[in-house]
Amino acid sequence: STGLLAATPVHYECCRVMIDGLLIFFASGSGRVALLLGLLSKLSGEGQSESLGQGEQLLARLLLEAIAESREVAMSLIPTAAAGSEPADREALTLHCEAFRELLLLLVVMLDDEAGVPGSTPQLVSEVAMMLLRGLVGEAVEDASGVIFSTCLHPLLQHVLTKAAAVDSRAALPTAPASSSAAEPPSSYFFSSLLPWAVTCSFMFVSDLAFARVMLQIAVDLAEGIAALSEGEDGARDDADTASKAGEVLVESMHPYEPSEREVYHVSLPGASFLTVEFDSSCDLAEGDVVQVFSDNLCRQPVSAPLSGASLVPFAAPVLVVMGDACCISFESGPASSTGRWGFRCSVKGHASPAAQPSWAGFVRMSALVLAGHCAASIFQGGS
Repeated sequence: STGLLAATPVHYECCRVMIDGLLIFFASGSGRVALLLGLLSKLSGEGQSESLGQGEQLLARLLLEAIAESREVAMSLIPTAAAGSEPADREALTLHCEAFRELLLLLVVMLDDEAGVPGSTPQLVSEVAMMLLRGLVGEAVEDASGVIFSTCLHPLLQHVLTKAAAVDSRAALPTAPASSSAAEPPSSYFFSSLLPWAVTCSFMFVSDLAFARVMLQIAVDLAEGIAALSEGEDGARDDADTASKAGEVLVESMHPYEPSEREVYHVSLPGASFLTVEFDSSCDLAEGDVVQVFSDNLCRQPVSAPLSGASLVPFAAPVLVVMGDACCISFESGPASSTGRWGFRCSVKGHASPAAQPSWAGFVRMSALVLAGHCAASIFQGGS
């Protein structure tokens, strides 16, 4: 039904050999990234006159599936903080970050291609992007040198928000949750997955003055752009309070929680056109213990960066928005977690509004405005 070439055991074996070959013959992460970047450039037609045949498109799709499903395969591509621990290694890390940045930017371009991606689906491209981005954020937080953030993550976040701010058509905004349908516009995955992640993740790095100065104006532009798209719509609602409620569910861990916990909470509020998730200010997790919100049942499409730690900054982010009437919230604590930590609590509210699209746009606008406020505060406080 998708029009994609079917895979056979031989194709899967070829894919496995290709992955093993990447790890064996391309010892450097930058080499693996460059190889994958070249393959995806041909797949998407970006800057290439040569295109892939159906069989090659299938193998490319299987490689993307392997990255989306395996953290080990994904991490073999991602720049790591340990790689830049010594000054002599930072040049190699910088080259790796530059190549990885180009790879992620290409994935964003592929999601914006209304013609679709030959041999693949927008959902798969989105899953690959989110798997790589999740790993990249963790490494950027751990990287004391700051190379991963400044060379790769900062430009990527800036690009995603700038791209969203430049949208000049209401038709580009999602009106329903992204699905696996081949007819689903690729741009809906950009707005319902990448954009919320980028805005939320940006809150974690506003203490960087250079980042705060750049993102302040971009966040304001994004809020103004979304507001302009919402003007003149009959029944438009730019405020969460004007959307009718479709139920509310409280999701929380034990207080205090125990080590080695792993829970996935499934929330469904039939009749809702979108959900909002708001965390309690009492949230307190040990470092390394995480809670995260996903828009799908398989926990593959995050709508936020992982939230962790005792600091209220991650949990003080604006209300998270999930398109559709269902979401999943995962919580995981390590075996050595400190006992006595309070845990987490969040309220999931369903909103049923005949103007679901403007309401969703209103929440994006609110998130952008709060991000601008955090950037301004960081600048006034000197990045402390």
